Amino acid sequence: MGALHIVEAGYVFPILQKLKAEGISTEKYIKDNYLNKYQLNANTYIPVELMYSLFETIEKAQDIHFLDFFKNTININDLSDNVQNIIRTPDLLSIIQTTCQFNHLIMSNELMTLNVEGAITTLRLKVDDRPSLGRELSIKLSMLYTLDGIQVATGQDWHPIELHYQFKKPIKEDPFIDLGKNINVRYDMPYSGFVFNTVDLTKYRIGQNQDYKIAEHDTSLSGRIELLLDSITSGQIPNISYFSDFMNISSRSLIRKLQAEGRSFSSIIESWRFKKAICSMENKPLSVKELANSLGYANHSNFVRAFKRWTGVSPTKYRDY
Repeated sequence: MGALHIVEAGYVFPILQKLKAEGISTEKYIKDNYLNKYQLNANTYIPVELMYSLFETIEKAQDIHFLDFFKNTININDLSDNVQNIIRTPDLLSIIQTTCQFNHLIMSNELMTLNVEGAITTLRLKVDDRPSLGRELSIKLSMLYTLDGIQVATGQDWHPIELHYQFKKPIKEDPFIDLGKNINVRYDMPYSGFVFNTVDLTKYRIGQNQDYKIAEHDTSLSGRIELLLDSITSGQIPNISYFSDFMNISSRSLIRKLQAEGRSFSSIIESWRFKKAICSMENKPLSVKELANSLGYANHSNFVRAFKRWTGVSPTKYRDY
C-alpha cells in the first residue's frame, strides 16, 4: 500500500467554486467522492487520491475537459495563506525558492525544484504517484497555477522556451496552456515544468519600481534586507550586525526571525549576489573583476567559484550563451 498523501483543500475549493459559478452542481461530486467527510476551506487538508477521483469524475460526467471552464481565469490569489505568503516575495527567484522550500505544505506528493544550467533554467514539478487521469488533471492544474505565479513577477507576456509534461501525449492535442506556437512541448517526461531564460529569475514583481519596492513591495524581513542591499553603493556587504543595529535588536534575535521565514543571513546574501550578477551580465559591460568588486568579493576568483556553483558555468562562458 502506498503512502498517504494530502493536499490543501484550499487548492481544490476554488475549482469547485468556479464550476458552481458555471452552473454545474458540485454537491453530488463531493458526496460521491467522499469529500463531504472533510471540511473544504482554505487551510484544511484532504487525501490526494480523493482530489484525483473528484477531478476524474467531473471530467467524465461533463464530457468536457473541466479545466476549460476556467483555464483563462485561474488566479493564484484564490489559493491559501501559504501560497499568498510565497508570492509576496519580491522577485521570481525568491518566489520560486520559497515555493520549492514549502511546496510540500500545499501537496505532500509534489516536489518542485529549480535547476540552473548557465543561461537556461528549468523549474521542475514532479508528482510522486501512479499515472491516472486524475493525476494528469492535477498536474495540469498545478502547471496553470505555477504559470500564474511566474507571471506575478514577469507579466502576462512571459513565455518559456519549453514546456515539459509528466504524462503521455494525448491522442488529440490539448493546449490547456496556450503560449504560442514557437514553444517546444515535450511529453512523457520524468517531471513537468517550464524551461526559460535564467535572467527571468531576476525580474521584480510586475508594476514595481525601485522607489516603490522598499516602501510597500515586500513584507518579509528577508525581502527587506535584500531591498536594502540593492540600495548600498559601496560594493561592501554589511554584516548581520549592521542590520540588527538598524532594527535595534540583537543579531541573535535577527537570526531567529529569519529562521522563522525559512531563511538565513548567508542565504539572503547568496541569493542577492546571484540576482545582481545575472542582471549585470545582461545589462552592464562590466569585467569579471569589476563585477566581483561590486558584489563585495575580496577577489574575483571567489566570485567565479560562486558563479559556477550558481549556474554550472563560468561568467565568461555564461556570456557566450
